[in-house]
Amino acid sequence: PAETPARASRVGAAPGIGMSSKKAAARRRRAAEPDVSVAVARAERRLEKFSAARSASSSRGASLGDAVAYAAIVLGVCLMLSSRRIPVHRPEDFAPMRRAGRLAARALAHVEPHVVPGVDTETLDDVVRAFLSSRGARAATLGYRGYNHSSCISPNEVVCHGVPSKSVVLNAGDIVNVDIAVVTSEGWHADVSKTFFVGGLESADANARRLVDATRDALTAGLDECRPG
Repeated sequence: PAETPARASRVGAAPGIGMSSKKAAARRRRAAEPDVSVAVARAERRLEKFSAARSASSSRGASLGDAVAYAAIVLGVCLMLSSRRIPVHRPEDFAPMRRAGRLAARALAHVEPHVVPGVDTETLDDVVRAFLSSRGARAATLGYRGYNHSSCISPNEVVCHGVPSKSVVLNAGDIVNVDIAVVTSEGWHADVSKTFFVGGLESADANARRLVDATRDALTAGLDECRPG
């Protein structure tokens, strides 16, 4: 089965959980981010310049001015986004990061025996929710923008982020991806997913096996390129 390794981050910790360390991490991130105000101000000045030119020019010239002004805005936004940096974590952050990753991996292993023909995807989501709750954690997805589930479950042609439902029942020969994101009591987030063969590998057709194999190979190739720098 194709599996993604747990990914951990300190973004968006739950309210009241590790707030002091969360605030300290936020201050470090803000301090590491470069000042993008110059790029934004430059884009605004260009917009003002070409807006003035539009008022004094012909309709053809105004259209050209609009196009350049919009391009300047896009350029300013691109400069702002490209200048943001990924925060570099301290050595003492690695231990809680690994704990979050292990919990996410264990949640995925816990749900695997329940992925059988005849089960609906909402039942699998309930299994995930109960497991995380018993470990003093919760799903990072739960409550996010009104999302009321602890996982995303995507069978067959659903590419990703499938919504668990009683009406979606798995059958032998299906493939299904279970995606779990957790947030620990320390405020760390971790995410992991895996694609399962419902009913076992022998139940899947050649197309399903080829898809999972190719996806696993692509993941492995990407991981081989992950290194400092």
